[in-house]
Amino acid sequence: FTVEGRIDNIQANVSLSAFQAASLDVANVSTTALSPSVSTPTTSTGDVTRALESKWKFDSDYTDSVGNYDATNNGTSLVSGGYINGAAQFNGSSYIDAGDHSTIDSAPWTVSVRAYLTTTTSGTAEIQSIATKNLDNSDRGFWLVEWDGKYVVRVGSNSVTVTGPTPTLNTWQTLVVTYDGNTFELWVDGTSYGTNTESTIGGQSYPIRFGSESG
Repeated sequence: FTVEGRIDNIQANVSLSAFQAASLDVANVSTTALSPSVSTPTTSTGDVTRALESKWKFDSDYTDSVGNYDATNNGTSLVSGGYINGAAQFNGSSYIDAGDHSTIDSAPWTVSVRAYLTTTTSGTAEIQSIATKNLDNSDRGFWLVEWDGKYVVRVGSNSVTVTGPTPTLNTWQTLVVTYDGNTFELWVDGTSYGTNTESTIGGQSYPIRFGSESG
């Protein structure tokens, strides 16, 4: 299952001291920084890279501007008008593969994305995958998707879930998932939509993908 819409400024972070909410297809210059020690994100300007392991901007290529996990394009297009400069455009069958990012095979980690969805699904038969690291529900690291009209995140192989809000279509939204080895949390546009617990995670041998699952 793949996504229709755009992705921009995706970031992976294994430090919980601070993180920047990345983009899944956005333009402009402001980004969002969030400290887990406070409940409300604060706004910062510029290209925040502190404590990041990886960052994919999708401005003019698919390289990792911070780390060593350059991504491989599979049918997406780079377009202007992202949340920050350019973005990757998905068509419902395209995806981006960032390889087996081993630094988030163990906690703590944070993944942040800016997403611009143009449609939502209805019912449980279809899923729009935004960012995933898993084979399927039997071997999962994390799974951030739009499913039956809601943002949904699962961590680990036991289908433990946090369900977020209905996506605002044709609008850039910031999605952040944090995991400390036991508790994971979903944030959308600076609002927490709850936590759940999972101590066993899989997906260690599978790539991070944006716009598609591995399996």
